[in-house]
Amino acid sequence: MFCGKKVVKDVNLEINRGEIHALFGLNGSGKTSLIQAILGNPKYKVEKGVIIFKGENILKLPTYERIRLGIGAAFQSPPAIKGVKLIDILKVCARRNIKKIRSYAKELMLENFSIKNNGNNKDN
Repeated sequence: MFCGKKVVKDVNLEINRGEIHALFGLNGSGKTSLIQAILGNPKYKVEKGVIIFKGENILKLPTYERIRLGIGAAFQSPPAIKGVKLIDILKVCARRNIKKIRSYAKELMLENFSIKNNGNNKDN
């Protein structure tokens, strides 16, 4: 429920460990609403059902706790954050492991975004 309107219903989604999924659909079909509900955005209310992550119902956890558990989302056209570079985000995701960053970049087809070791990090 978002602003008093039911926007997504009867969804059953299972993502296994290590999998990456993409949601496709028409504008207004509920993709973003589903993601916001999973992330715990307080503007979105899950009226029925549960969200199970790593075997636990996380429905009552705030967003920051869900993120600490490892839930994340990336959007096709994310907002630009002045001063934050893709490489910096990837470093956090990969815990500064450059080999892992390069692997992520290759898997996500982002190699053309100049993912380089700038000398400040060790190739782990």
